[in-house]
Amino acid sequence: MNTKRFFFAVAAVALAACTQIEKPIEDIEDIEDIEDIIPETPAYSDTPIALTYSTVDAVETKAAQNLNEGAFASGESVKVRISNTGESTWSDYTFTTGAAGAMEAPDPAPYYPAGSQKIDIVAYYPASAGTSFTVASDQTDDDDYKASDLMFASVTNQAKQAAAVNLAFSHKMAKLNVNITAGQGVASINSLSVLNVKPTVSFDQATGEVGAASGDATSITMSNNGSVIIPAQTINGGLLSIVTDKGTATYTVTDKVFEAGKLYTINITVNLRAVGTTTEISGWTSEGTVNVTPGDWTVSVSGTYTYNGSAIVPDAANITVHSTSAGADIDASNYDVFVNNNINAGEATLIVSGKGAYAGEVASCTYTIAKAEASISYATATLSKNTNSLDFICAPTNTGDGTVTYTSGDESVATVNSTTGEVDVLSAGTTRITATIADGANYTYPTKTAYYDITVVEAAATISALKTMINQGTDCTSFVGFQVNADGDIDNTVTDPVGYISYLSTADVDTSVPGSRILVLATTNDANVTWGIYLETGATSDSGYSNTKTLQQSGERVQQAAYKAWNHSASIPSGGSTADTDPSHWFLPSSVQIKNCWTALGGWTSWWPEYYYWTSTEIDKDYAIYLDKDGTIKTDPKGNLMSVRACFAY
Repeated sequence: MNTKRFFFAVAAVALAACTQIEKPIEDIEDIEDIEDIIPETPAYSDTPIALTYSTVDAVETKAAQNLNEGAFASGESVKVRISNTGESTWSDYTFTTGAAGAMEAPDPAPYYPAGSQKIDIVAYYPASAGTSFTVASDQTDDDDYKASDLMFASVTNQAKQAAAVNLAFSHKMAKLNVNITAGQGVASINSLSVLNVKPTVSFDQATGEVGAASGDATSITMSNNGSVIIPAQTINGGLLSIVTDKGTATYTVTDKVFEAGKLYTINITVNLRAVGTTTEISGWTSEGTVNVTPGDWTVSVSGTYTYNGSAIVPDAANITVHSTSAGADIDASNYDVFVNNNINAGEATLIVSGKGAYAGEVASCTYTIAKAEASISYATATLSKNTNSLDFICAPTNTGDGTVTYTSGDESVATVNSTTGEVDVLSAGTTRITATIADGANYTYPTKTAYYDITVVEAAATISALKTMINQGTDCTSFVGFQVNADGDIDNTVTDPVGYISYLSTADVDTSVPGSRILVLATTNDANVTWGIYLETGATSDSGYSNTKTLQQSGERVQQAAYKAWNHSASIPSGGSTADTDPSHWFLPSSVQIKNCWTALGGWTSWWPEYYYWTSTEIDKDYAIYLDKDGTIKTDPKGNLMSVRACFAY
């Protein structure tokens, strides 16, 4: 039984490709003479399969364009597949390329089979190639370029030998080398792409056969050295896109066939004749060349030009076209004029293209569009603020496109955001806010600064101080909403205010009180207190509502609005009425003043009982005018109940 098992084991080893044959086995039980079972092992039965490589390419003269030609770079991975000849079972190995065509075997290495069995060897690069292969869309980097160069080698019916077996690799893709020169009017070549390339093929890893190019036609960016690898295919139409500093030149072909394993060299001089146009390149052959060269015209532009926001084209009289070969100027009727980059300040390009007998001639030049002059200014030279003023922006007028930077002369008084110009008032004093502007893309500024001065005063602590500030022209809008105490003090934290500052003006806020500047809205913290109720039933004369005495003429109707408000506090705020005989500072505001108060305080607030209404001096009409909760002025028949509020004018 042991003998049978051993025989099958040996037979299996003998038939297996790429498997190392062990040396003669000793001390096998039940075997009297091992030579009766297997012949003596040949000297080369455990010979490893050594490989070298070569390519079919001639080395190019431009070293940067000959990657993978003549020799692999050291350290590249190559997939090697080995099978017994006549069989279809493959064993895969990854060899590594070295110098002078050497290929380093993996560990464990492949070995020849025992006996006379021959083997087939195939290899392909890159080792990562699958049954579907796609070239890189961007071959700028050498690694991406090389990974697109699918190559295949094969050796069939190979007998054992101690010498290395040479694998001759051939390219399965087509290659284009493009040598570009910047010609007349073109300063630089920025990038190069091959257009309309179907990037994918099927790949048979056993035979090396590739299928027809497939996939959506795409653009392939060439390497920095002007080389590109593409699948074999026919291209009809756009082939090369060359981006220059003056625009893009596109070259076309008609049903041009690119064959696998062939190299196509293209020499192109790009000038302004090709920029922005489509030029057909024909007559290529493998290793063929095409040259596009400039004509002999020159062109110049005279005159001065300044940015105006529109395209600027020089007058015909300022354009001179000269023929070098003819030694004469060309009449304007013999060419067309094209202009690029001619709106913004800077260098514009003018191109002339010959027509008629001069068709094909072209020349270009540049001319300068100067920046226009602009200005920066402030509408006001001075501003008055107090230490409670809110942050604000005073924007300058800028007639150009320059960038403004803001600074404060005294940051202890006020700081300014350098980018937005927003000012934060800090303390009393004077500071200058300066706007400095830099020239923009299209404008220059003869005067590059503008400024305004801020005078900051301490915030008023009383109604009297506030009125003085207003009379002096100080901007006191920051005091709107401040609370008023019974003694005339103003603050943001009065615990039991008699009113809120709701409106400020440099003119009389109540025409019946000459010199009044401040309107205070009478209020209470008790939502159950009604400042006044007007009822139509039993009413007497409704005239004179701006005078508190008139409101008291209704006898028992002591809940009239102004009377109730006047008696809210035992002490009338300083600066107002001081006795029952002189209550003229209390009044019912007009509908416009009501609206102003409501807006200044930001609408309905927590201390206003919900759905309470304001009345106004117009209440002596056949209807009441009031401010609704949504801020709109409305009218209502007098027969309805109206809760009203009064104001106090200082």
